[in-house]
Amino acid sequence: MPALVSCRPLLAAESLPPLPEQLQFSGAVSGFLSAGIDPRPTATEQPWELRERTMTRCFDYERIDVSDGGYTPPRQFMAVIVGDVNGERVALGLAVRESASAYLRPGTAEALNDTANYLYLPGDPWPWSPSPGTDQMNSTITINSDHQSGTIEARYRRSKPMDDLNTASATVMVSGLWRCG
Repeated sequence: MPALVSCRPLLAAESLPPLPEQLQFSGAVSGFLSAGIDPRPTATEQPWELRERTMTRCFDYERIDVSDGGYTPPRQFMAVIVGDVNGERVALGLAVRESASAYLRPGTAEALNDTANYLYLPGDPWPWSPSPGTDQMNSTITINSDHQSGTIEARYRRSKPMDDLNTASATVMVSGLWRCG
């Protein structure tokens, strides 16, 4: 497992080159994501960057849920990949609990029903996610032994009603190799 570092802002001089990605998108957004922009070191704190959709980063952290008096669920791994597909910015968040096969046994495919995955598309404030049932069971993620890369094969649907898109274009398939560190 890679060394973990705490979150701190990088200075402009510390900016790292984009990470190579091999992600194919088809459906409501089609094209190829070939570079994860503004990569940062692996962090140990709960991620907020996915909401901001500005950087590529791995997270390996303890989830803290204060709604139940401070219960701390198991560790969680999250990869946030931010890049351009046909000139449009997208953000992909791949989360896997510590108890999941993909986390415990690197290289093991994990159905998305045991993960929390989100996709943000250009101009859409709502996240897309695998819908319960068939999309989740037929979508998989793997994490490599470096805990900084892996594979994905997933179908995403918009989490809120779509006024401007018909049902046929309301899905996005994402497949290929990802890297967050």
